[in-house]
Amino acid sequence: MNPLAPVDGRESVGIDPDQWMRDMQAKADDLAAKSAQLREDMACASATVMSDDHAVRVMIAPTGALQDIQLTEHAARLSPDRLRASIMEAVGRGQRAASEKMIEAFAPLGAGTESMDLVMSYLPPAVEEEGEEAQYDRSEEDDRPW
Repeated sequence: MNPLAPVDGRESVGIDPDQWMRDMQAKADDLAAKSAQLREDMACASATVMSDDHAVRVMIAPTGALQDIQLTEHAARLSPDRLRASIMEAVGRGQRAASEKMIEAFAPLGAGTESMDLVMSYLPPAVEEEGEEAQYDRSEEDDRPW
């Protein structure tokens, strides 16, 4: 008998009320433990990532918000367009990583539910890795005096 199902008097005939109560308590304890674990995992779901060119490091909160951005010395040698691209790459990757951690944290409670489907629908797209053809020519920018 499912202790969370609607009560049907015909099904309760022959049911041990003490056993039913123990089953309900076990389910409540399990749910409380999973909820506590979810809170802890969600609090730790931030992500810190670095751009491919090692110019930018970002920390992204579990909500996807930018918490910190650090520019390395290499960033000073990049053109404004290339630096913008590095920042956007790092932020996109960090948001994806934080979202994946949130989904992993929610999975024990939400697997197979509409709530999980909703959470999955907000997963940011993966940031594509730069292939050799797509990489920029660093030699030109690395020789700049600034």
